[in-house]
Amino acid sequence: MINYSDYAKALYELAEEENISYAVLEEVLFIKDMLDKNSEFTELLDSPALDISDRIAMVEDAFGK
Repeated sequence: MINYSDYAKALYELAEEENISYAVLEEVLFIKDMLDKNSEFTELLDSPALDISDRIAMVEDAFGK
C-alpha cells in the first residue's frame, strides 16, 4: 500500500523550498475536487488492470503535464 503522507510531505517541503506553497496548494485542492466529483475516474486510476504508464497518460490527458 502506498503511504500518501510521505508523498504529501515531500511535495510540501519542495513547495516551501521553492516559495510556491500557496500555488501548489491551489492545484492540489483543484485536483482533489475534480477527483471527488469523478469517482469513476478515481476507480479507473486505482485499477490494477491498467499499466502504470496508461494511468500516467490518463492523468496527463485530464490535468496536463
